[in-house]
Amino acid sequence: MFFTLIVYIVFSSIFKSDIKNFALYVMIGQVIFSFFVESSMSAMDAIVSNGALIKKVYIPKYIFPIARVISSFINMCFSLLALLLYLFIFCIGIGLILASVNVFFRDTRHLYTILITALSYISAIYYPISIIPKNYRDVLSLNPIYKFIEFGRELIINGNFPSFESNLICFI
Repeated sequence: MFFTLIVYIVFSSIFKSDIKNFALYVMIGQVIFSFFVESSMSAMDAIVSNGALIKKVYIPKYIFPIARVISSFINMCFSLLALLLYLFIFCIGIGLILASVNVFFRDTRHLYTILITALSYISAIYYPISIIPKNYRDVLSLNPIYKFIEFGRELIINGNFPSFESNLICFI
């Protein structure tokens, strides 16, 4: 919340953003992106960090990443009441993939941290997509997190149920 306040002050005062409800605009993007990062990062380590337990007692391995994503989801519930089921399912999928890869390649965590940083800059969390040149907007449209952020903004800021196309993209 403090970070959102700083971003709000910087972008609304210094850079003079003309986005209506800029604080809400940033908070939606930040909360959705933070949920994605927290759930995928914690799910990635879930199997490796519970290795001793897994070796002693038979427990389905997918339980650990899913438990971490559920924990992050509950944390997001307190930050944002309007929850996106599609994002929850997406994060479970990414968490399961990362957990599986991380068992074999322990450097996955470090590489993923770099990817997450790059992803945060191309997710239009703090700026409107209109400032990006049209020929680069296609790259932004390939970012799945951007789709979830726009879905949330359409729902919360504009008060509109996102289009069938937006629902289909987020569902897929």
